[in-house]
Amino acid sequence: MRRKMSRGPRGIPSGLDWRPWAFAVGIVVLVLWGVVSGSEPFRRGLHAARDTVGKSREYERIVAENKRAEAELEFLTTREGEAYAIRNDLGYIGKDEHVADVVVENGPATGIKLGQRVRSWLAGGMTGLLQRARDTRDVICCLLGLLEPVMPEEEAATPAPVQ
Repeated sequence: MRRKMSRGPRGIPSGLDWRPWAFAVGIVVLVLWGVVSGSEPFRRGLHAARDTVGKSREYERIVAENKRAEAELEFLTTREGEAYAIRNDLGYIGKDEHVADVVVENGPATGIKLGQRVRSWLAGGMTGLLQRARDTRDVICCLLGLLEPVMPEEEAATPAPVQ
């Protein structure tokens, strides 16, 4: 039995059949189209999760700052707080108090050492790494629907009477 060979342009025999190649190229194009179009909703969800985690962190920071400010205000309303504010902010001193000027000289002996620099650099890097790991964990939990975002407490709105 003889195999029929297809002929290309100008009668030159071509040894390759184009149909399997066209099928392979079609499959590759379909896979790429599916990946590109399927990744867009995931990217949008990831952006929304990062935004939710960022807003939650910002809210937690603001709540902590408000609590600190309330505690400071509560302290400043006491007698000791008033005395502290007068001394610090206005520069007044009591009758039995003395003021001593302390001068700190910066010289070669007081500069930061190499070991301290490396230690502070490592501590800063570790703090940043832990923060990124915590954010990554929270973003993944948010994507899976396991993270409850921190939201401000809403006051119970009383409905207006219907007339």
